[in-house]
Amino acid sequence: MSSSSQDKTRSKAGGRVGSGGIAGASRMRLVIVGFGQMGEALARGMLATHPDAQVSTVDVLEERIRVAKALGIKVAEDLQDAAKSSDILVLCVKPKQVVGVLDKAASVLTEHHLLISIAAGVPLCYIEKRVQKARVIRVMPNINATVREAFTVIAPGKRASPSDCEEAVKIFSSIGRAEVADETVLDAVTGLGGSGPGFMFAVIDALADGGARVGLRRDLAIRMAAQVALGSGKLVLESGKHPSELKDAVATPAGTTIEGLYQMEKAGLRATLIDAVTEATKKSREISEEFRKHSVSP
Repeated sequence: MSSSSQDKTRSKAGGRVGSGGIAGASRMRLVIVGFGQMGEALARGMLATHPDAQVSTVDVLEERIRVAKALGIKVAEDLQDAAKSSDILVLCVKPKQVVGVLDKAASVLTEHHLLISIAAGVPLCYIEKRVQKARVIRVMPNINATVREAFTVIAPGKRASPSDCEEAVKIFSSIGRAEVADETVLDAVTGLGGSGPGFMFAVIDALADGGARVGLRRDLAIRMAAQVALGSGKLVLESGKHPSELKDAVATPAGTTIEGLYQMEKAGLRATLIDAVTEATKKSREISEEFRKHSVSP
């Protein structure tokens, strides 16, 4: 997708917010806690879209530290020191690492800090129990952040303000689309948005196998299947038409597409994909429930 198309996409998502929030009156000071795949993607997105922001990171792996330094990202040795010199902390760590990070950061976080967590399944009540003063926002992006085409849903905590949400939208629009919703939908967002790329990779792989079966070179079939997925998604987003309307436009009577669609229906592909999202959502709810068992209202 071209840069102009990306800008239009983010504008539709509310990514081009006005001044206000933490960065409205001063330079944004952001520390990314955990410089793994998602942390790196967010840093790259911020460097590309908000070059004036002060972005730093905290990580313990030498390999990831080298990557951060190569990008020109300042690496802090101590989480508490990094928190003291920042306004926004983005937790880009795995759910099992959240406890340790929160326990270490809690003592230095104040009401002036905005804490954003991408840890899947870790509910706001669990984080807010351990961080008594900072405003908390929970977000769910996906792996497509690595190519700045993620879809991120942003859920504010009890202390987060509308300007905090605007700030989060601004940050996560740097890696794709970003929209605000209630936390109650985040398990479903995880089932579709978080797990969805994995399902789509399987679909792309299967389409490429189909191309190879009928004589296409494997590399050509993979590129074609991937572009079909990319272009089809873009057409849905930019046309505003329902997917079924676009499907019907392609499926001419007695043509090739309707024959293929019949085979898909006969094999139960639609039901399988619906079940995949449903089961992924259920798994996310199970993970969230385990955290909630250890949480009470602060």
